[in-house]
Amino acid sequence: MEAERIQALKGFVDFCKLNPHVLHTPTLSFFKSFLQSFGARIPAIGGSSNDGDDHEDEKPSASRKRDAPMEDTLNKDIVESDNDPPRKLGCVEVTEDDQLSKATALEALAEGEVILIHSGSDLDEKLDAASKASRLSVLYFTATWCGPCRYVGPAFTSLAAKYPKVVFLKVDIDEARQVAFEWKISSIPTFFFIRNGEEVDQLVTVDKNVLEQKIAQHA
Repeated sequence: MEAERIQALKGFVDFCKLNPHVLHTPTLSFFKSFLQSFGARIPAIGGSSNDGDDHEDEKPSASRKRDAPMEDTLNKDIVESDNDPPRKLGCVEVTEDDQLSKATALEALAEGEVILIHSGSDLDEKLDAASKASRLSVLYFTATWCGPCRYVGPAFTSLAAKYPKVVFLKVDIDEARQVAFEWKISSIPTFFFIRNGEEVDQLVTVDKNVLEQKIAQHA
């Protein structure tokens, strides 16, 4: 295998160690069976492993650390959140006196395409436009060195084409480090779902079907 593919595979294995719940997805059943053939113990979704031992319930999608510096959060294991309330982003409410009309807001959004975010102001502008246009935004945090991100990235692009009325935003955590810090990113790939300036859901996954289900749920 090429060195790049080997590195991507190692990254995927590391992702599975931090997020063992993904092994229960149908598309990874072969890998789950392979690991179990070597005696691996994989926690069940409900909180108990398949070896009969009990474990505490896990919430894999709640992955952000609230107080650690970004340099630490990007290099440590995922921790559970404390069921934080939805994030308010402070987007401008739509009124009759808004200078930016819905039509103008739509012009700032690329329908059917993934929009690259390079800075915090760039992100605020796109989220504000999406709010004015009454569109769901899907915010995807990724990195070029992330193996699981390479796996799910093409699916994210294809979903953008499939759901042109949804705003698909992509943030490279190495390029926009301040944005990653502000969003308390501790694991990638991570997806946030935002409507009307409010975070309504978040997800850590490499499964295209699970990602699409969330998009359809909130769109």
